[in-house]
Amino acid sequence: MKQCYFVVIFFTLSTSNSYAYLDPGSASIIIQAVLAALAGALMTAKYWWYRLKALFRRPSKDRDNNEQKDEG
Repeated sequence: MKQCYFVVIFFTLSTSNSYAYLDPGSASIIIQAVLAALAGALMTAKYWWYRLKALFRRPSKDRDNNEQKDEG
C-alpha cells in the first residue's frame, strides 16, 4: 500500500508541461456534465425533502376516514 502512495506522489510531483487544448466540443461536454450533476443533485434533494416532510406530517382526516371504511 505504501508503494502505491509513493507511485502516485512521484507521478504527481514529476509532471511536465502539456501542450494540449480543449476544443469547443470538449467544453460543451464538460458543461453538460456539470448541468446534469446539478440537476441530479436537485432532484435527489427534492426527493429526500418530500420524504422528510412526509415523516413529520400529521395524517389527514380524509386518510383516517378511508382507513375506517376499509376496516368496517
